[in-house]
Amino acid sequence: MSGRYPQKTVKEFIKVLDNLESNAEYKGMDLDRLRIVNATVHKGTIVKRFTPRAMGRASPKNNVLTHVELVAQEV
Repeated sequence: MSGRYPQKTVKEFIKVLDNLESNAEYKGMDLDRLRIVNATVHKGTIVKRFTPRAMGRASPKNNVLTHVELVAQEV
């Protein structure tokens, strides 16, 4: 759910930003002149699972995945 655990979300965004920086460095871009031009978030797939309950029943447990896209450009 959105905003439920912000510290976990921040850790994942920091990983994405580190990956962006590594890719830019690999491509020979100047990191001091690098700017994020576009940031897009899309809804990903839904992982459907079941949680066992009493009396032989089960409740759905769905995990909604998210796709994050960052576009950087040298200014």
